[in-house]
Amino acid sequence: MDKQTLIRNLRQSANGADFLNKTQVGKYMGFGSKEAVNNFLRGLEYYKQGKECLYQVNDLAQQIMDRRCV
Repeated sequence: MDKQTLIRNLRQSANGADFLNKTQVGKYMGFGSKEAVNNFLRGLEYYKQGKECLYQVNDLAQQIMDRRCV
């Protein structure tokens, strides 16, 4: 899977949005716990909107590409 496909899939999972919150990331990745989501997101830049942390789709796609095993 290439990065553009990941970006497209991430946006589709967020109804076309350019940013996802932790819950959406966990659901997309299939994580079963908040700890797993937090470990995956550690080190990524985020934007605060109230109490919510929003992560940019491009950054998430890059994180997935960087952590994949070939």
